[in-house]
Amino acid sequence: MRTSPPPFPNAIPALTSLRYCAAIWVVFYHFSHFTGSVALQEFPLVASGYLGVDFFFILSGFVLTHVYQPQIAAGRFDYWAFLSRRFARIYPMHAATLLAFVGFGLAARSGALVVEPWLSGMSFAGIDHAVIFRALIANLTLIHAWGSTGWLFFNQPSWSISAEWFAYLLFPVLVMIRRLPPRSETAKLFGIATAFVIFALVYAAMFKGELTRLSWNAGIMRIFPEFLIGMSLHRFGETWSAGPRGAVAGLVGSFILVVVSLCIGAAVSGLEVAMAVIATLGLAGIVFFAADSDRHGKLRPFGSTVPVYLGEISYSVYMVHLGVGILLYDALLPRWRPADVPTAIVTVLAGLVAATILSMLTYRLIEVPGRRWLVARARTLQAPAPEARHDA
Repeated sequence: MRTSPPPFPNAIPALTSLRYCAAIWVVFYHFSHFTGSVALQEFPLVASGYLGVDFFFILSGFVLTHVYQPQIAAGRFDYWAFLSRRFARIYPMHAATLLAFVGFGLAARSGALVVEPWLSGMSFAGIDHAVIFRALIANLTLIHAWGSTGWLFFNQPSWSISAEWFAYLLFPVLVMIRRLPPRSETAKLFGIATAFVIFALVYAAMFKGELTRLSWNAGIMRIFPEFLIGMSLHRFGETWSAGPRGAVAGLVGSFILVVVSLCIGAAVSGLEVAMAVIATLGLAGIVFFAADSDRHGKLRPFGSTVPVYLGEISYSVYMVHLGVGILLYDALLPRWRPADVPTAIVTVLAGLVAATILSMLTYRLIEVPGRRWLVARARTLQAPAPEARHDA
């Protein structure tokens, strides 16, 4: 007789801790460009660090389904409360880093700061004022991953926050899509994963590009299927578990799948897109099996204080790291571009440590207070107006 698996715990600390690991991956990808080591930049696991964003997209779908599915099932889902909380989660750090990058851009445009060529969209060099102003408005309104700009301006990683905002806005629509036939959660997960693979391959064939590299140029198409995969993984996990040993084995196997597929994609010309798609599915496996292992008590080290705290500040790490890199390696050490791999790795790690320390401050002084303030204001807006009083 088939029995239901144990429910996911209210808090899944392993997933929180893994957020910092994904942030490290993105940081290595970006900070490798502040070194002169081509070997480091082209190393498969560094060159593919952009996929850390895809991990975040899948994780978001999983976690938000975990949090809001009870309300959805009970018919008590509050769209305004959901949106206001999500906005409050992402906007304070976005606004703070956007302001910082306006300063960087003005300094670079005046010649006071020289930035790396791959940051040309931030430097404003040779860009018309109207284009910059339009990009600023797009960033302020969180639509800069909707195809509204012609490049990555200001805090370049923030395009993914724009894509997340798109998914938040469409969350009820995604829930309705999830309710379409078939009824089996296994079949739904398989169908959505298959649709993602087909979509990515068709996109590559038609546009000669990689779906998992979309950012300012309609990055919303990148998050849409991956967010759905995350949602479906959670619903699937409510009906099936690999068990204590199987979950750990699945986690290890998913990690190996990611590494092997990325190495094959780097070594075999013409397979880059297909291997990136497979690696993304491997990342989905990591999300699922980490949560599955956690509910069986198999990832206790990931639930300890330090990893969970680093996971909690990972959004700040993600949002400030590029600015930290510019300050360190363009402003303070403009000639420091080590070509040897060991020194380049130390350089990247030093930047990671600096970004983490700064994030401890921004998390406490900007992210958390800003979130609380916006949530409180949203509740005030939602509260019914008091009835007018009339004297007799």
